[in-house]
Amino acid sequence: MKNIILLFLCFFLFVSCKKGSPEQPIVENEVIEIEKDFVDFYETFHIDSIFQLSSINFPLHAPGDSITWTEHNWILHKPFDDFDGKFRREFTPAGKIMLERIYDANGFFNMHRRWAKLTDGWKLMYYKIDAYNPPEQE
Repeated sequence: MKNIILLFLCFFLFVSCKKGSPEQPIVENEVIEIEKDFVDFYETFHIDSIFQLSSINFPLHAPGDSITWTEHNWILHKPFDDFDGKFRREFTPAGKIMLERIYDANGFFNMHRRWAKLTDGWKLMYYKIDAYNPPEQE
């Protein structure tokens, strides 16, 4: 009789532990509505260099940055590439402002851009990169 009770308790513990440790949840990408005029602007911004330069509210300087971006030192931005899932991109609409964040899964790289819809169309108003540079090994 003791063996049956012991066997029942072991079975109960095994089943309880299995239910108590849930599998990793599947995280779905949140879908947000983005205005078509922003999507059209965004795509053109990344493929037309003249359009890109005319769509930036220069100079760009983010607090804490050591660089001020001007027409002369601006590095052209290309279309987003997630490098086989290593990078992610998020948009957060806030009225006539669109916040964008591009980051890597390890937290070593964050790029923030803020776009504003002005009377003459969308403009890049803010640009900042936060990158962790580990110290060089000697």
